[in-house]
Amino acid sequence: MANDDCKILAPVGSEDVLPAAVFSGADYVYLSGNKYGARDFADNFNYDGLKNAINFCHKFNVKVFVTVNISILESELIDVLDYVFYLYSHGADAVIIQDIGLASIVRELIPDLELHASTQMTIYDYSFVKWLSENGFSNVNISREVPLTRIKTIVSKLHEFNHDINIEVFGHGALCYCYSGQCLMSSFLGGRSGNRGLCAQPCRMRYILEDSYNVPLTDSTYLLSTKDLCTYNNVKDFIDAGIDSIKIEGRMKAKEYVSSSTYCYKQAVEGNYNADDFLLLNLAFNRGLTSGYINENSSDDVVGRERSGSQGYPIGRVIKVEENKITIKFGNRRFPTKIVNGDGLKFEYENESCGMYVSKIISQTKNKITLLNKKNIPVEEDSMVYITYSKYLQDKTKSIINQKHLHKIGLNLNISINNNSQMVIKCTSDNLKKPVTYTSKEVFEEAKNKPLTKDTVNKQLRKTGNTTFKINKIDYENFQDNLFMPMSSLNNIRRSLLEIIAKNIRKSYIPPKGKIQKIQDNIESFKKEHYHNKNNIDSDKTWNIYINKIQQAEIITKYDYIDTVYYDGSYNYDSIKDYCQNIYDELREVKKIIGDKKLVWILPQLLLDNEIGHVSEILLKFNYEDIDIKVQTDNIGVANELDTNCYGNNLNIYNNYSIKTLSENPGFERLTISNELSYNDIKKLKNYCSLEYIVFGNVQLMLSEDDFENLLDSYRTDYYYLVDKRHNKFKLLFDCYNHSHIFDYRLLDLSEHLDKIYDTSISSLSIDSRFFNLEDTENIIKYFEDKINNKKSSLTLTKNNEFYPCNFERGVYK
Repeated sequence: MANDDCKILAPVGSEDVLPAAVFSGADYVYLSGNKYGARDFADNFNYDGLKNAINFCHKFNVKVFVTVNISILESELIDVLDYVFYLYSHGADAVIIQDIGLASIVRELIPDLELHASTQMTIYDYSFVKWLSENGFSNVNISREVPLTRIKTIVSKLHEFNHDINIEVFGHGALCYCYSGQCLMSSFLGGRSGNRGLCAQPCRMRYILEDSYNVPLTDSTYLLSTKDLCTYNNVKDFIDAGIDSIKIEGRMKAKEYVSSSTYCYKQAVEGNYNADDFLLLNLAFNRGLTSGYINENSSDDVVGRERSGSQGYPIGRVIKVEENKITIKFGNRRFPTKIVNGDGLKFEYENESCGMYVSKIISQTKNKITLLNKKNIPVEEDSMVYITYSKYLQDKTKSIINQKHLHKIGLNLNISINNNSQMVIKCTSDNLKKPVTYTSKEVFEEAKNKPLTKDTVNKQLRKTGNTTFKINKIDYENFQDNLFMPMSSLNNIRRSLLEIIAKNIRKSYIPPKGKIQKIQDNIESFKKEHYHNKNNIDSDKTWNIYINKIQQAEIITKYDYIDTVYYDGSYNYDSIKDYCQNIYDELREVKKIIGDKKLVWILPQLLLDNEIGHVSEILLKFNYEDIDIKVQTDNIGVANELDTNCYGNNLNIYNNYSIKTLSENPGFERLTISNELSYNDIKKLKNYCSLEYIVFGNVQLMLSEDDFENLLDSYRTDYYYLVDKRHNKFKLLFDCYNHSHIFDYRLLDLSEHLDKIYDTSISSLSIDSRFFNLEDTENIIKYFEDKINNKKSSLTLTKNNEFYPCNFERGVYK
């Protein structure tokens, strides 16, 4: 693949950052309006700002992708649709979407607007990418945890089966600890949902790791705080893998960060690597850098654990402190450090730190530097030294932006002379929908002395200067050798031609008025139907229970009100190989115990495509034995591949259009509603398929690639705890892929709200008794039996008696 095929997607969080991204070499930028974006705390853009930003980018041949990448409540859908229509009618090149329901509406009503799948969709294998390609998406952002080897396989299969969809990966910037789209920690701890662009970053807080016996395994430290991603040295590998675009994280970052990262990665894509560029990346923002899971690094390399904020760029250690002088030995000879007056330095020694600005450099070599300590800052020998403010970075990025690294639009010109002696120029370009023909006001005269040559005309027309154009090719049809025209006239012709071309290119981004009107009419019809749709209350309620141990099934047989048993064996094995070898026997044993009660097999979260064959084989065995078994999965692609009725969970179901879409394709028979929703939100939902709601149990807050391997003893306990500064204990478990699952320190309990839940379209209520001992399992089941029968009852458990209703009462911040 040619390097030109891999593009750089740069972040823009405010109007003042936009020129920094565009003039530093971005092929595309992504930005957000004031609502419905996953970075709600960035400055973002109002409606006029969006229009101006789109026009500015198109002027310089840069595409604009607008983020609408949050989960959308039913009550918001019409407002969001109007917003997306505004983006379309003003020339946005694509919208980045998380919500399946919103995507289905946009695909139906605004089919010409490109849909890009956000990383919030948790896209980690081929089956889901294939489904997205078949359902209107033109671009997918792969989860940051996916290794490059798997991405290569995804790309290869897409090409093999002719799926036309682009692959985008994050290449630089902050990393989420949790798989994007699977984090509920900020939402349930404080109401600020990551699925709504309001993440409070609890992963940047301090925690202590304890085993199940409450023995501390670590001190209080930043156990979940990731380093920042930097794949500058891996760009060629990305290109070779067939990746279409490299995305830079950073809509909350300053223009110096955006400029330096955009410029450096664009240079790398073009094959221009150098130590100075890598230094810029280190200076711009530095929590410690990692090349990430994408390059198959261990979690110990990806997760920093020592600090949560930018530490600055480490340059070396203090080797000598005199009365008013400090000598620093540089520690990284591979990437020479540039210290200049005005730089800010931090000195760190035994967890204490102090800082100073460089006012005078006494001496500097490639190995060390001596600085004037004018204010006698108390610096200790052997202190670690970091650059926290770089004058070099400021000056370099200012220079990059001023140089305007533009993507020139190539023009091909065909020149002829008409009967009125005017120059007629026919221009074609990949950026023009149809050729542009320009006829000059100026006319040729018959040459008296020195006639005008083609070379002279070519030279004047090619002087495109700081415009976004370059002339690739000039052809002539009937150019005679006895013509004359002043240079000033040729310059006027060039300027007029480029102005007309620029105007035509800008217009080409805006849909035709007739098409805009037709789409607007369709949207208005959709609104009328939407407002007339009423939810329907399902009076036939069934009860389910989730278990993860076979012994729990014995207890369930005593309770007739339990209709369905969901069995999850994914936490019982240390490897997916062992899981696949044993899960059939476990399921068969559970079914034997529960008899006529229905059985649902909960597949491991983030099931890889490699295991779909094993799942299908097990289902065939059950079918042969005439045993009816359903499957629950968190992956739309997996459900699409399996030839069975599937239930869906962990899919961030917020609105009716997500329910309707997924019930039709891939055909989910039952969908679990997000516990982020309030009662008022749930009341608006309709049962296009069976709707399930979990009313009790451990609440998963995070799902991570982190295996904590270097922090755990060789003897592994069944579970661990993360303990925060308030001494709350968050349960930590590992599944058969060695993914870590972090659960709330409280238990979900909606037993006091059952009457309200009965008054909704939810038809299936679930008790999640996974990870409870047998005594507590029976207590929970008995307690809900009493509640259903309107008996007075209370619940006391052996381990944890702190209950809460998730977001049932307050909902998510809007």
